[in-house]
Amino acid sequence: MAKTSNQYQPDYAVPTGWVTEERLAAVGLSHAELARRCGRLPKLISEIIAGKSPVEPKTAL
Repeated sequence: MAKTSNQYQPDYAVPTGWVTEERLAAVGLSHAELARRCGRLPKLISEIIAGKSPVEPKTAL
């Protein structure tokens, strides 16, 4: 098996809300629709995207 010598190792972290917002835009979902599909309140989804609330394991699944 060949070893990979060039592994990507970023020196920064991207907030979860940024990634979530990008994915929602890419697939055309609103915060409210994501909340409905996750069984969460729209306010919680908006707070996660704004970086005010952490993503709980149940929400992540």
